Amino acid sequence: MVVHLSTSFAVVPTVLICASVLAHLSLRTQSQMQCRGMPTQVYSDVDDTLMCSNNKHRAGVDTQLPKGQLYPGAVAFQLALSRGFEDLPPLPVVLLSARPNLLRRFIGIAPTSPIARAFNALGIQTPATTSVHDENMAIDDKEANSVPTTTNNLDLQAAEYGNLFDLLPKPSNLFNTVKRRRDRYIALGRTKLININRSASSFDGAPYPRCITFVGDSGQGDEIVARALVGLPGSYEDPVLSTTVLQRVHRVWIHHVLQVPDNDVITQGFTPAPNLDYDQRYVRFHSYPEAAYLAYRKGAISLDGLSSVVAAVEQEEVWVRCQKSWARDGVAGVGGGVGGGVGGGVEEPCGPTHGDRCCVELAKGMEKASQLLVLLKSIQYVPRPVHRYLEYWLMVLRFGYVRHLQV
Repeated sequence: MVVHLSTSFAVVPTVLICASVLAHLSLRTQSQMQCRGMPTQVYSDVDDTLMCSNNKHRAGVDTQLPKGQLYPGAVAFQLALSRGFEDLPPLPVVLLSARPNLLRRFIGIAPTSPIARAFNALGIQTPATTSVHDENMAIDDKEANSVPTTTNNLDLQAAEYGNLFDLLPKPSNLFNTVKRRRDRYIALGRTKLININRSASSFDGAPYPRCITFVGDSGQGDEIVARALVGLPGSYEDPVLSTTVLQRVHRVWIHHVLQVPDNDVITQGFTPAPNLDYDQRYVRFHSYPEAAYLAYRKGAISLDGLSSVVAAVEQEEVWVRCQKSWARDGVAGVGGGVGGGVGGGVEEPCGPTHGDRCCVELAKGMEKASQLLVLLKSIQYVPRPVHRYLEYWLMVLRFGYVRHLQV
């Protein structure tokens, strides 16, 4: 009788472990399983994705921060995506800019730009790769396949730029603002797709395989890019992506921005309808702490990656000003709810004339990410073989979500 009872008790944890393994394995798609243990090449839009355009000079539509202000946690998040769930050495991020390629010498992203300095300030040793360079740049095949070690987290040489003609209106829509801007957004999106397809196709000759992820925003044509990458092209004459490129796509991430009033009409139909087949690969977020929170739960970044995003936001001047504003107004920040405005005569935390709109979404994302970190760090000293399964069931009990271990 004693032997029978001890055997029964020994079977219970085994059954739970097997059930957890089957649960998260059954939820992985074939393309996601192929990304396990592979580095991820991050392609990123610039305006309204890495930095706010403040709706200036047709660069974007987001107005929550001053023009040129980097979004808190954006750089850390993209490097965390490149490292993946297994914390591999990150690949340098490749930028996709709508700025005309013909003018890149004058308005291109320079090594001294705020974006380049922010990436390199993290000082992470990365394997430098060579993607498809500008067509006018001749490079030696042997040099293209070399993988030297560098501290550059951003591959400016491989940055892809737009087409000048994408910015020019069609004569038929010259006096129709909505159609003119919509056509421009579609053209910008198509050019980015062409650039990604050309750049990612070069990976076939690389000495090691890699997956692809795209980070964009909801303000202009990036959702056309995102939906095509997950296999749902729209009716915008989207360029045909090669099968090998589509198989490499891990996920796409769309920054939901604070749009100017009429922009939702102009971008109508760009966002794909809800569909379970791509919901796990097409992710929308309002702030980068929220993006990190979602990314960890979906198995796209590691615990260290999640911590790095939270730490990066905590060091941002914008976040410090938000907390000071809440303290002055007696409003709780992370862990105590979100709310409140900026008191009269008080410095606006998001910048002059911007109030505290950015603080609201930042606080929501930081609260989610911080709570998740507390939960995960509570089991960090558990022996490694047990850690993953304990973590899995804690996530199920706390968040009711069982897909966080997808890769």
